[in-house]
Amino acid sequence: MTAMIAPDPLAMATAVVAVVDPQLRRSVTDALTNTPAQLLDDSWTSGDIDELAACIERLRPSVLFLGLPGLLGDAAAIVSRIANFEFAPRIIAVSGNANPEI
Repeated sequence: MTAMIAPDPLAMATAVVAVVDPQLRRSVTDALTNTPAQLLDDSWTSGDIDELAACIERLRPSVLFLGLPGLLGDAAAIVSRIANFEFAPRIIAVSGNANPEI
C-alpha cells in the first residue's frame, strides 16, 4: 500500500508583503525566500489602506503579511475590511516589536 503524501500548502501559496517599515519588510521577504510560496508584490509601502485594498483585490493572494508599524488607520478595521473580500487572504500580522501586545 502506498502512502498518500499531502501537498505542501506553501507550495501553492501566493503572498503579498504589506509592510511600511523597510527593515521589517526586508526581514519578511528574506524569510519568504526559504519557502516555496510565490511572492506576488512587496511594493506597498505607503501605509494607505485604500491602496492596500486595491492591491489585495487585484492580486488575490492567499496570504497577506501585514506590517503593523506605520499603518495609517486602525489595524482591526483594516483586517475586518480585508476579511470581507470575496477572495480574502489569510492575514499574518508582523511587527518588529518583541512584545506582541504592542
